[in-house]
Amino acid sequence: MTNKIYFSLRLSILSSICTAYAFIASIKVMQFLSPYTVMLTINLEPLYGIILAVIVFGGKEQMSSGFYIGAVIILSTVILDGIVKIFKKTE
Repeated sequence: MTNKIYFSLRLSILSSICTAYAFIASIKVMQFLSPYTVMLTINLEPLYGIILAVIVFGGKEQMSSGFYIGAVIILSTVILDGIVKIFKKTE
């Protein structure tokens, strides 16, 4: 029983510290980046995770063609947003 309590205590401390640090760091980053860019990065985390899983686990799991089409649309939108921002700065 004490191991479960000790484990739960360590887990709650670790999770609260990591959550607080991530929140404080995201606010600090917003001084340099727009909130849109920060939220876009956060919302693309599942895509980063899937790409990392493909790298780590290889081709054992295959996604449907709709997934890949959606991933290309999302990534191209993100890249085009960066290109548009660069052109707006030069004008």
